[in-house]
Amino acid sequence: MKEIKTIYKPSKWMMSLKRGDVAVGEMLTSFADQSFSVILSRFNARYGQERNIFIHYHFVRKKRIMVLVCVSWEEHLQEHKQKRYEEAWRNRIPKEYR
Repeated sequence: MKEIKTIYKPSKWMMSLKRGDVAVGEMLTSFADQSFSVILSRFNARYGQERNIFIHYHFVRKKRIMVLVCVSWEEHLQEHKQKRYEEAWRNRIPKEYR
């Protein structure tokens, strides 16, 4: 089981990730996924290509758990070009959070 961190500063959490990382964090409110998705979208647009990473997220609403999966920018582009890779990142989510 992955260590669960309480997330106070989502941007700082995102900046700490590198390609291949899977991170699990507990959000402070159940509506945090809405604002988090905006922050993550801006992060991917602004820093993703620059750092050669793309971060996907999965939110488990009942537990307020956010799972981040960091892939390379090339993997992200491949996901869009070839349908068979579209959901590949989801296989990296720990089973207890799917």
